[in-house]
Amino acid sequence: MATPRNVSVEVSGPLIQALTCFNGSEPGVRLDRLNDRSLENPDNSFGVTRTFNIVPIPNGGQGHFALQSKFNHAYLGFNVRDRRLMMRHVQFPPPESFRFAYSLKIPHCYDEDGAPVHIMAADAKPVNDPNSASTEFQLFVRPFQGLTPASTVDESWKQQLALISVLGEKKSSDEDEYSEVRGFGGGGSTDIDNSEQLAMVAEMQKTGDLRTAINTLAEEKYDDATNQGVSPDATVKVAQLLCIMDQCVYMRDIENEERIHSELQPHAAEIKEAVRHSRPISKATLDAMMKAQVKGDRATQKIQEVASRMGLDYLPICNFSSDGSLLRNGPYCGAFYGHSEAKKPFIVVAFKGTGRLKEWITDIKFNMKDAVGSSPLKGMCHIGFFDGVFKDFPCDLSSDKSIRLALPFQMMRNQLWKLERKVLAKTFPFGLRVQAWVTGHSLGGAYATNCWAGMLADMHFMHTTIRDLITFGSPRVGDKTYATYAGSLKGFRKSWRFVNGNDLVARAPCVTFWLKSYYHIDSMVNISPVRIALGNSELRTNQAMEVATEDATEDATEEGMTDESDLEVINQDEYHIQGDIFGIADHSLKKYWASLRNGTLENHNPWP
Repeated sequence: MATPRNVSVEVSGPLIQALTCFNGSEPGVRLDRLNDRSLENPDNSFGVTRTFNIVPIPNGGQGHFALQSKFNHAYLGFNVRDRRLMMRHVQFPPPESFRFAYSLKIPHCYDEDGAPVHIMAADAKPVNDPNSASTEFQLFVRPFQGLTPASTVDESWKQQLALISVLGEKKSSDEDEYSEVRGFGGGGSTDIDNSEQLAMVAEMQKTGDLRTAINTLAEEKYDDATNQGVSPDATVKVAQLLCIMDQCVYMRDIENEERIHSELQPHAAEIKEAVRHSRPISKATLDAMMKAQVKGDRATQKIQEVASRMGLDYLPICNFSSDGSLLRNGPYCGAFYGHSEAKKPFIVVAFKGTGRLKEWITDIKFNMKDAVGSSPLKGMCHIGFFDGVFKDFPCDLSSDKSIRLALPFQMMRNQLWKLERKVLAKTFPFGLRVQAWVTGHSLGGAYATNCWAGMLADMHFMHTTIRDLITFGSPRVGDKTYATYAGSLKGFRKSWRFVNGNDLVARAPCVTFWLKSYYHIDSMVNISPVRIALGNSELRTNQAMEVATEDATEDATEEGMTDESDLEVINQDEYHIQGDIFGIADHSLKKYWASLRNGTLENHNPWP
């Protein structure tokens, strides 16, 4: 894999910031924000003060390298005492505190596409802001050379789909036990009827709500926008449109995937060996993978029909693992993208989950794992939701046709990095920002939450502003530290979790086996066919939640905890109490749509 030579060194966070070298009494380095203009052509606009050379260190161990400024030829390093970044003239090879390496925990397999690449100090410990020893950084290098991605968004998706059809498991137990496939998280047979979704879009067109929703999605904002209240009327209309999108991504052409699986069986042994030994696949196998996809995926075609009615386009983006396992017909995300009437661009990333709802109802003691290290997040996260996004997984093919084993999160981010350019192609050179929203239903809401928080912590899109998270019936994802950290990253952004009636999934999981509590991030919007009202944030009411959790733990049996585990701290109306007592039917996306369309907004004042 070729190593980029000329790079900028940047830090993670909602603002793209790069290290700039300067000369004073001795070489120094500071952190400067980058604007869109400087990112349009880094080779010309960055200049030597922000340009570093990657200098390999012979026999340095684990691929260590130095970062030498082109401005003053000093080396980037850190103060051993407080870990603050600094520049110094040192002899080569430099001492340990002036050595860096590609991150081992977050692989850099997409560096050849020109995407930003995680790096770390050679001792794998955090480094800090040059001016503040209390501010930790995650570092990236961005190559200046105009590298071309190994494949397009569509090609990468098809490559991964073919690989999963060969390598993935098919479990008959994943057949949906409920008739409303798009309501409960994954079906076992082809369902590509889009008539209901087309009718929903037509209804929004007739009332003018579609136009309002798209204009809201495309409203141009930058990462440092002020934190202001939002219109609940517009937010509900956006939620209606995203609810349709979430229904669409449940469509899956299982028959087509079975056909691909069958046609690629003669090449299965080679593909498995290529994964095992990280070797390129042969031209014959690559041709077979592409030939198997010629017929086309009917589900994608049907989703595109709905997107076209919205005035948008659609592309599948990335498959994810299912609880860390490679599963055919597993979770994935697709992107609806386009422009408003004013030619302002936006993307909506919609996540489909997978799993069996019956297991959700009976197994409430979900265990967690530490998110630090193998993800840009902090705190403890539900092990299944975390592994689905941040565990190595067969992705697409690299430029030498090797199968990339990467975090699904990395492939998704790289796909969006490519889609950004595709969306902007119609507006260039006007310098508009792409507004990227994230949504998901049920387990897809959990994946959406992890990816949204991950993108805020790992934000290196050149011309894209990550916007709000809107989920429907999402379970809790992590502990208090996880939820608090995600909240600390969001800035002006909102994360709205819509909860329909007595939806049981939105109230789980509650605690781990070791009685560690789960928390939702940000505010709930409580909906029903009667009313739509803003609820509370579990983080703001954490003291009440902790008391409720302790009481439930002491007083309830394992069987009773499911009925008594509602820690939402909400005021339920008669519809919730007298309706679906177990919250099963309330979880359906059809019910969410009906409540969003028929419920009366309780208060029209701006939501915080």
